Amino acid sequence: MEEFNIKEWLQKAKDDPKVAAQPVVIILAVLYFGYKFFYLPQTVLLKKEKASLKTLQDQKGGLEEAVKNKENLKMEVVDLQRIRSEIEKKCYKKSESAFFMQDIRKLGKQIELDIKNITPMPPSQRKYLDLLDYEEFPVKIVFQGTFRQLGLFLRSVEKCQKKISIELPSLVPDASGTFRLELFPTCLVLPDEYYSKPVAKEETDE
Repeated sequence: MEEFNIKEWLQKAKDDPKVAAQPVVIILAVLYFGYKFFYLPQTVLLKKEKASLKTLQDQKGGLEEAVKNKENLKMEVVDLQRIRSEIEKKCYKKSESAFFMQDIRKLGKQIELDIKNITPMPPSQRKYLDLLDYEEFPVKIVFQGTFRQLGLFLRSVEKCQKKISIELPSLVPDASGTFRLELFPTCLVLPDEYYSKPVAKEETDE
C-alpha cells in the first residue's frame, strides 16, 4: 500500500480540481453520517431522558405532597381526639344527667353544707358552630350558710371536673350574717347519640 504524500497530492490538486474536491466530499460524508447515526440519535435519547427525569421529579413532588398531607391529617385527627376527650370529661350524658344533682349534694357535703332541695329546671338547647348540639341544664338550690361556706362551695364547683357554672345574685346577709340565696348551678349535657358516634382513628402504617 502506497504512503500518502501530501506534496504530491497538493501538486495534483493544483492541476486537477476534481482531486481537490475528493477530501471535501469525504469530510462532508463523514459529517453527515456522524450527524445522522450518532448526534441525532443521541439528541433524541437525551430528550427522552429529560422527559423521563421530569416525570420522575413530578412523581416525587406528588409523593412528598401526599406524605405531607397525610402527616397533617394525622395531626388533625389527634387534635380532634383530644378535643372530644376534653368535651366528654366536662359534660354529662343525657341519660346520666341525674348524676349532676348527686354531684351538687356531694360538693355541699365537702364543706359541711346540707343541700336538701334540688329542683331541676327546663334545659336550654344550644349549638356549637353548627357542629355540636348540647343542652344547658340548670338546677335550683337554696343556699343557706356563711360567706366562708359560700366561697368554699363556689371553689369546689370551680374545681369540679365537669363544667358547672353559677351566676351569683346580690349578696345581702341577714342580721346574723347568714346568706340565704337561690342559686342555679348549670351543667352541659350531651345527647347519648354523641357517644355512639365512631371516633376518628389515626392511620397506622402497615
